[in-house]
Amino acid sequence: MKKLLVIEFILAFILVSPAFSAGPVLQHGDRGQSVVVVQQALQAMGFAVSSCDGKFGPETENAVASFQAHAGIPVTGKLDQVTLEALESEAPPSGKKLWEMEHPVGIPDPTVSVAGKKKMVRIVVVKNEHRTFLFSKTGKLIRIFPNATGRDETPTESGLRVVAGKINAKGAIEWGVQSRWKDSHAFGVRILDLWAIDPTTGKRHDVPQKMHGTFDRPSIGLKASHGCIRHRNEDIVCLYENVETGALVLITDAAAPVVSSKTIANE
Repeated sequence: MKKLLVIEFILAFILVSPAFSAGPVLQHGDRGQSVVVVQQALQAMGFAVSSCDGKFGPETENAVASFQAHAGIPVTGKLDQVTLEALESEAPPSGKKLWEMEHPVGIPDPTVSVAGKKKMVRIVVVKNEHRTFLFSKTGKLIRIFPNATGRDETPTESGLRVVAGKINAKGAIEWGVQSRWKDSHAFGVRILDLWAIDPTTGKRHDVPQKMHGTFDRPSIGLKASHGCIRHRNEDIVCLYENVETGALVLITDAAAPVVSSKTIANE
């Protein structure tokens, strides 16, 4: 299938005046098929776009900002020419998801050193992108999910983690009821309980940090939690079903270096 040329498509729709060269191509409040194309590209890369409805609202603005953070360009939430070019360089072909590509580009390195030994991380959480990457035991990208991280006053701490426990739907309700919020819906439908692991020694210790589901879907893609990593309920179920107790989780401020899955396979 021919690769969808996002820039050319949008130019054909909206760049009908030289005035566009002086400012954003698309921004909050815009509507139309050009917005749909951008939303589809962002969604196919795992950013928090729930609906490709052609409306450049807060969700799309936040997703563009997350992509800009990923691409290392000024974070404005507005789609300018620089952002379009970056999006074009990484967006998968039309109708494809990034995780369906044989050699996806722009993904974080899932390998770490623990006590001097190279280990494969199963989950990488990239905070400034609001994305969670799920890898196989051999380093193949399986899925990318949008997430919500901690608020500025209750930030999500970065570091190497290990899945210490897996809590099912019934357990998630019980944890919610017993939490300080006394809310059976507080943790959604699944929880991955995390412990910290010292990459130098490999020693583990308990931390108040979890990956869990949420019923607050509009919070995904934002800094919205009390320090945990939130996911849509269907996404946390997928994570829950694909990782085992003892799996490594890397929480990082930004994904660096950026690699392709081909690079990982050849190491």
